Amino acid sequence: MLVIEFSLWVLELKYLYGTLDFKRLSEMSALILSIVNGIILYRNFRRDRAILKVGLVHPAVYQWFFRLPPRSYNGHETRRYGFLVYLSVKNKGLREVDVDYWRLSILTGKEWTKPLCSLNISEPTVNFEEFGLKVLPVLGLKGIYTDGSTLVKSGHSISGMAYYEFEVWGDLIWDPIIKNEQITVKIQINSVLENKDSLQFEVKNYSYEKVEQMIPNLDKLTGTGCSSK
Repeated sequence: MLVIEFSLWVLELKYLYGTLDFKRLSEMSALILSIVNGIILYRNFRRDRAILKVGLVHPAVYQWFFRLPPRSYNGHETRRYGFLVYLSVKNKGLREVDVDYWRLSILTGKEWTKPLCSLNISEPTVNFEEFGLKVLPVLGLKGIYTDGSTLVKSGHSISGMAYYEFEVWGDLIWDPIIKNEQITVKIQINSVLENKDSLQFEVKNYSYEKVEQMIPNLDKLTGTGCSSK
């Protein structure tokens, strides 16, 4: 509407003042039109974009850390920690999008660690007295009940377990800070369109032996797990 009114104004000036530089005014009109179109496109993109929100599934139940058996590195015994969290990712926007990665940072006595990539694990199985055996999905991996897709449609969500390992040696200042049997961590997610979100929370101490019952051969995992996710 603004561009139309401006164009009519230019024509009116041309009619009243034949000596005006009509070419220059036309160029100004085209410039304003491109700016307005750009603003409209950006507004529509902001309105229709995906809005991702990361959360926890049963936060009082499934968010754990545990001590893994030590290993040797250059003649030094390492201290190893495993982190098993149950995540959900919701899309509150109007555009569907693929989640690219979900990474974990840990608060140590020195600083926050660099974001850790999740490791591929088999689906954990938990035996509940009330419900019997329950198979938990792993985020981003195909399983018994899930196809492993990371596409989050508008108004929908995906969820699954994610597993991380952290290993240090030397000064204890590099170890995670443990208060009241809990460690503070932060999860960061990002989509292929750079829709980001993060969440800081606590994970509680859990028995490594119980985790091994849920995920056999957990201590024998190899690789970093750092690909695109």
